[in-house]
Amino acid sequence: MGAKVWIPLGFPELGENELVFRETPTGVTLETAASAWFLASPPESFLLRIPNPDGSATVISDVVEWYAWRLFWRSRISFQWYGFGYGYDHLQAFNPDHDHSGQRMRGNIFIWARARYSAPLLPDYNPNSSTNLLGSQVMEMVFRERSGSPTVVVGRARYEVFFPAKGTRHPGNNTDPYTGQRAPNWFYYYWRVVGSPNDVFFTTYNPYQDMGADPLGYYDPATNRIFIRNKKENYEETSIRLFRVGVSQCNNQSMQLIVSANDTLKARGIHAFLTTLYHERGHQWAYNTQFRSCQIPNAFFPIAGSRGRSRDQDLSHSNDPTYTIGDGLDDEWELLNGLCPYSKDTTGLFGYSPYDRLGGDAEVVAEIHAYRHLLQARGLWRHDWSDKGLQFDNPLERFPSFPWTYNSTNGNTPAHSDLLTDLPRPYGCQ
Repeated sequence: MGAKVWIPLGFPELGENELVFRETPTGVTLETAASAWFLASPPESFLLRIPNPDGSATVISDVVEWYAWRLFWRSRISFQWYGFGYGYDHLQAFNPDHDHSGQRMRGNIFIWARARYSAPLLPDYNPNSSTNLLGSQVMEMVFRERSGSPTVVVGRARYEVFFPAKGTRHPGNNTDPYTGQRAPNWFYYYWRVVGSPNDVFFTTYNPYQDMGADPLGYYDPATNRIFIRNKKENYEETSIRLFRVGVSQCNNQSMQLIVSANDTLKARGIHAFLTTLYHERGHQWAYNTQFRSCQIPNAFFPIAGSRGRSRDQDLSHSNDPTYTIGDGLDDEWELLNGLCPYSKDTTGLFGYSPYDRLGGDAEVVAEIHAYRHLLQARGLWRHDWSDKGLQFDNPLERFPSFPWTYNSTNGNTPAHSDLLTDLPRPYGCQ
């Protein structure tokens, strides 16, 4: 990327004063240009008062060069400055007395410099720190009359620094357990924001052989690990299906069941990552949680397990050529929680591969789990410093609503107030 000049009064929140790290074969660089201008009349010299810390003032009446070489920029990022320069612009005549007694010349005096920061790797990011080199920054223009004298801040500009989502020069050691491929930046930094969980991994591997199966992530019960796959939906945009309780058919009987709300939530940037993570956490929760049976006194059973076991006898799906029995969820638990134990696809949303074989009801559980936790993590957009994320450029222009969008309203609030964020009786007879 080329250098970008700051707007002194710019709003980074609206896409102004934004910088993105560029990855090179040997490291990373961040480049920009800084400038300041002053109104002077006449433009060849000027009179200016600079306040001192002790309350006095330094009065300058000198050529521009004297002043220019006593100004410098400073920021939390240790830029190397070069290409200093100064000059005039927009010379024009004006009448200071608003009469016809004569005209004088005035103009803008510009002072500028270019800046570059280089390092072997991108800076780390700690969501609990206020000194990160990614994210919100402040550039100050400082005046010092002479060497050793106090400095005075004469100007400030806010700016934001982003990481390239698709790069790999983050400071972590995260690799794909299957291939050894280095995890991309989007995975590392989003993983850091959620606390660097040691059971969450990046991967390019697809564990499913079913036609059309291309998941965003998956949970492996054998290792109790979650894998987030290298899919753009995990850092750009994805959707959550939303559900309600309504009346539907189970074994030819009408009853209160979980039904589709005919609505989805579009999540972007870090929220897209969280949607996949929390969905897989839902599967993990079901495999690692026991419920208390209402049919057998003092008996506890795991909510999820191997398909077709004695307590999981959902009929095979009509689209499934393998005629696989069971959807992975305990039949009694399903009945307690608004899912039909005779059907692998209670809501009718999962009649395609691979869910026609695996069953869709476990996906409903995972989606409800993801929706609840995503609502709780709404504010994490403030830690999204990806160049594909929620804070880059002008969100008001990029998205119809912020930080996410419900399909039912095209806004950030849903049409329905009864969307499920939990299951009716997740722990059985308590």
